[in-house]
Amino acid sequence: MRTKGILAAGILLLSVFSMGCAGFDSGKRPEVMVDGVGIEVGKTTPAGLTEAGFLIDEYGFDADQMPERSWTNGIYFGKERTGDAEYDKEMEEEGVTVYYGITHYGSFSIANTSGSDKQSKDCRIEEVRFHALDGEYVDWSVSINGIELVGMTEEELLEAFPGLEKNEEKSDSDKTVYELVDGKYSIIFTCCDDALDTAEVEHDFGKSYMPK
Repeated sequence: MRTKGILAAGILLLSVFSMGCAGFDSGKRPEVMVDGVGIEVGKTTPAGLTEAGFLIDEYGFDADQMPERSWTNGIYFGKERTGDAEYDKEMEEEGVTVYYGITHYGSFSIANTSGSDKQSKDCRIEEVRFHALDGEYVDWSVSINGIELVGMTEEELLEAFPGLEKNEEKSDSDKTVYELVDGKYSIIFTCCDDALDTAEVEHDFGKSYMPK
């Protein structure tokens, strides 16, 4: 009986321990879609973006190896800017290829949380940010959890995301910042002039303990 009691107690402790590990709510990863392509913070890599047809601005992006346990931000991505088709054809006939650069869709941060150096393109995207979402210069789609953000007013935003909380410290007379935190994931919206201006989705990867 004593053996069975010890065994039962051991099983109970193991169950509690397992529940404790599983019980830590890491949260649900927000569903981010850009022109129909999904970006999973904490999982998607820059290589994944290029495979999906996006371009990464070389300015600010070091394609070489990234040191262990480090991170960097301000890396812009998008698609090639298009110009006048007739002009392009004329230049092509003259043997000139016209490159208009990249239309920036947004920017992201990457982190190498491993214990060894890694190619930057293979590091995980931990944060992604979209700007100028008022719609004036945006001709692509951006959605979070199935909700299209481009051209959204502040009132529509609050209705679409009822759990948003205003961040008083980050808000001021020029902007209002709202946040929605679920475990290790955060959605942050900034509104200006009663319209949505920027949207950010972040995964907590412990950057406060890592060199930039």
